[in-house]
Amino acid sequence: MSIRAKEILLLIAITVAPAGAAVRAACEQKPPPQRPHSAAKLPDLSGDWEGGEGHVTFDVLRTTGHVEAFFVAGSGVCPFGDARGSFLSGDYDGQTLRGKMKRCTHARRIIRDCNQEPVFATDFYTTSMTEHDIEGCYRTEYWKAQKPYPLPGECNLVRDPSGDRWNEFHLSKTSLHCPDMGAVDYAQQVGGRAQGIISMAASVTSDPAARRILSRAQGLLGAGVNGLKVAATVGHECGEIHKASNELRRFIDAVQEVDQARCGQRLAQAFDHLFEAAGELGRQIPDLPEVSTPFKILAEDRSFFQDVSHALNPEQRWNDQFSGIEGYTMTCP
Repeated sequence: MSIRAKEILLLIAITVAPAGAAVRAACEQKPPPQRPHSAAKLPDLSGDWEGGEGHVTFDVLRTTGHVEAFFVAGSGVCPFGDARGSFLSGDYDGQTLRGKMKRCTHARRIIRDCNQEPVFATDFYTTSMTEHDIEGCYRTEYWKAQKPYPLPGECNLVRDPSGDRWNEFHLSKTSLHCPDMGAVDYAQQVGGRAQGIISMAASVTSDPAARRILSRAQGLLGAGVNGLKVAATVGHECGEIHKASNELRRFIDAVQEVDQARCGQRLAQAFDHLFEAAGELGRQIPDLPEVSTPFKILAEDRSFFQDVSHALNPEQRWNDQFSGIEGYTMTCP
C-alpha cells in the first residue's frame, strides 16, 4: 500500500470512526444480552440534557419503557447539512436502554462522492443510567479506501463493517432543578403562612383533640412541603412532580383558601380542604415518600375541623390571636 493510501485510511479512521483512548473499557466488551422490555427502575429523564451533540429532551412511555430523545431548537445540526430532530429511540429492559441513534457523517467525501446522507442511524446501548447522567456506547461505521489515486468525484470508499467499533457517548442533565420549580417555590411560600395559621389556631382552641390535630398538622405540612422543595431542587423525580402538577395547583389553591378564610368557621372548612388536597398530592407522587407519607397522614383529618367547629373559640378570640400572624388579618363580621 502506498504512503498516500495509508494517509487516507488514517484520515477516515479518525474522522468517521473515532476510537482509542476516548473509548471506555465498557464499550470494548460485548453488549449486554437482550432482555424483555420493562419500565421498571427506569430513571426520571425529565429536563434538559446535553452530550456534545447538542441539547435534548426525553419522551418516555412509562407503560412499556419506550424512550425517545429529541433535539431542542438549534441543536443537532450536522457539519455537512441536515438538522436532526430525533437523537435516539430505544426500549428499556429494566437495566439497559438500547435502540437506534442518529449520528453525523464527519467525512465530506462520503456524502459528496459516495452519495451517502449527512446523518446515519446506528445501534446504541447504555452502560449506566441515573436521573442526572447517562453513559453508553454507539456503533461507528468504518469506511476504507479502495485504491490510492481515485478519479475526481469518484467514490473511492467502501463500507467495511469489520472496522466498526463501539464508541462512548455521555449525556448529562444541564439543570438539576425540576421544570415545576416555580410552583414548588410558591407552594413552600404559602405553605409557611399556613403553618403559622395552624400554629396560632392550636394556641387559641380549648379543645384537646383539635389542639393535638393542629399541632400534628403543622409538622406534617412542613415536612411535606420541605420534602417537595428538596426533591425539586436536586432534580429528584421531576417527572413524578410534573405529573402531579394539577394536584400541586389544587394544593396551592387550598393553602390560599386557608389564607383568605379570615374567620373561624370558614377557616375550619379551609383546613379540611387543605388536608384533602395534600392527600391527593401525596397519592400522586408515591415515589417521593418524604412528601407522600406526611401528606397522606394529613389527609386522615380532612373532615375533622368542620366536625368539631363548635369546639373552637368564638370569633372574637380568633380575631385577637390571629392578628399576630404577619400579613394576616381576620375580618370576622
